[in-house]
Amino acid sequence: MPWPFGAKLSREDREAAEGVIRHLQTMSAFQQLAMETYNDALLKASSSASGGDEIFVRGRGKVDDLDLVAQQLLPAAERKVEILETMEDEHQAFHVPTAAKRSAAAYTRWTEFIATLLARGRLQRDCYREWIAGPSFDFWARSTVLDEDEDRSMTSAITELNDLIERAGLAGGPWLSINCQAFNTVRSRVGLAALDETDFRERFMQGMAGMRPRFFE
Repeated sequence: MPWPFGAKLSREDREAAEGVIRHLQTMSAFQQLAMETYNDALLKASSSASGGDEIFVRGRGKVDDLDLVAQQLLPAAERKVEILETMEDEHQAFHVPTAAKRSAAAYTRWTEFIATLLARGRLQRDCYREWIAGPSFDFWARSTVLDEDEDRSMTSAITELNDLIERAGLAGGPWLSINCQAFNTVRSRVGLAALDETDFRERFMQGMAGMRPRFFE
């Protein structure tokens, strides 16, 4: 009977792969929670805004009212950083066997991505604080300097994870089930009931179709 994992995985990788994938999908769910938290506030505070698709496209908005920045965006940016700090702590606490090279490579790419994600989140938060303190502060020029770094790091992390999923023989339905469980883990952490798998898949497919699904409401 053929082994269900890809032939190119080592024994150590075969043993580690599903656990690493489950962990990284949980990290992805934390990222989604942080993004939805911030994008909701951006839509409330902006005179014109696009919330993105909540999966691939970054939310954008035109913000002119510093009172709304103080009331909506700064608290959301601070909450975003808190979520990402939790994400980083849990990621650092997760152990991957060194011999599981493919799994370790995916973990390392996510380590780099989470660091970049957190650095950008902290920059964004600090720029809001400076803008509120001094309205002449050039928020948009300063706060976006890490956008391209984050995009590159995210692409690299997702590519490495997708390769591991494929090699582990978990693409398609098995991966969606793992992803649903990961999102429900994070939903439970913020006091939300679990999504059933049908609901989760419908929301996910909405995002793939360019709509704006909500996983944390």
